Amino acid sequence: MLRKVLVGVDGTPSARDAVVLARALVPSGDADVVLVGAYTDPLLPFPPGLRRDLQLGREVERLLLATREELAPFARTHVKADLSPGRALCHAIAEEHADLLVLGSSRKLPDGCAGTGRTGRQALHGAQCAVALAAHGIAGSGGGDAFALRRIVVGCDGSPEAEAAFGLARSLAGAAGAELVAAGIVDDRLPATAAPAGMAVELVQWDELVAAHRERTERLLGELAQRAPGIVIELRIGDPAEELAAVAAGADLLVVGSRRWGPFARLVVGSTGEELVRDAPCSLLLVPRPAEDAADG
Repeated sequence: MLRKVLVGVDGTPSARDAVVLARALVPSGDADVVLVGAYTDPLLPFPPGLRRDLQLGREVERLLLATREELAPFARTHVKADLSPGRALCHAIAEEHADLLVLGSSRKLPDGCAGTGRTGRQALHGAQCAVALAAHGIAGSGGGDAFALRRIVVGCDGSPEAEAAFGLARSLAGAAGAELVAAGIVDDRLPATAAPAGMAVELVQWDELVAAHRERTERLLGELAQRAPGIVIELRIGDPAEELAAVAAGADLLVVGSRRWGPFARLVVGSTGEELVRDAPCSLLLVPRPAEDAADG
């Protein structure tokens, strides 16, 4: 359950997408939504007459108030300055004890796709909470009133972070009345390891290993179907990132798990997530491993 959601707002169309996604993630209005304006402050002792940071702070506050009035009248505002916008967002997460940070996607992506830009990537790798990337263009020209969560896809592999992702996806689907699709991917790609003579392909018992993985995945999906009657089950064979993207094509949200790392339990994107944060077919939500499991690696 989401209790506090932060939304990065910088005046761009992508930021409007982020606000629209945040609205869809908390349709009941139970969560505290905070619009965060993050800007760069050199943090140097300039004379009062030369302090441009004060003017920037006022401009950011005006932007936040205008965004709130247009798109999220129920939200609070939070202005945060730091050495970079990404760093400021991470510090805002800690100050607000947020459960989720919602960001817009890179402007280089086509409509309907999600992926990080420079600021988003910095915030993503420093965040101490779940991070969502709003698909480009979901706000449209009418403030995103037509956007809603109708189909949610969640990646399932039995790990603690995937279990957390499934729990949150199920909660979001229930609140929005959305279809929930649980996708289990069996990776059948042959592993390659470095050898003195070059690259050697490990083939020993590979078919048996893939078959065992498929059996475990089928069993996992069956258990999830029993726990959550009405969900749709998808079993795919192939590259995890590609197959998850294929299942999520046409969906409104893709939810995947991510690990935690370091003394501040930052979110860590694995290889599958790394591919998805560059170019996902819909809005993307990365859910970290529960804190109690973080120490287990």
